[in-house]
Amino acid sequence: MIHSCTKLLVLGIFLMIISCGKPQKEGYYFQDFENISQWFAEGATPQITNEIARSGEFCTKMDSLNPYSQSFAKKMSEIKAKGYKKVKVKVWGAISNTSARCKLVVSVNINDQVLFWNGIPFNQFVSKPNTWGLITTEVDLEKYPGDGHFKAYAIIDGKEKAYMDDVEIQFSK
Repeated sequence: MIHSCTKLLVLGIFLMIISCGKPQKEGYYFQDFENISQWFAEGATPQITNEIARSGEFCTKMDSLNPYSQSFAKKMSEIKAKGYKKVKVKVWGAISNTSARCKLVVSVNINDQVLFWNGIPFNQFVSKPNTWGLITTEVDLEKYPGDGHFKAYAIIDGKEKAYMDDVEIQFSK
């Protein structure tokens, strides 16, 4: 009887450990587009596709009909309340043509007023069509007020296609 209970206890602990998965770090957000919670549609309806995913089955796709990717947004008041001063954004991007005009955008806005906007071209980090390149940027958030919003997304201008997958956003103090 005790032997059976010990086996069940060990099995229960093992299942609990593996079911928890990898713990998320505080201030860290990851999106592989398998599940798009905490992300929203910017502009036209963004597409989730399985055409060329970097990991898993899905990524977000931008084209002339749907130029915006899924977007990450966080209130600056929430960021500042946790003492975060910087944010690092890493994105894996792919483009259908090396002349594609797709950008990773990071911004800070208050309502319709843009306080900060930076667009990093995918083609500076992607050397061949339909291959993945890592695009990174870092933003100092200290000088922006708490009533704004931080956003990260991708946008394309033109007829080409672009893809984004495995987005990492890390806030730091």
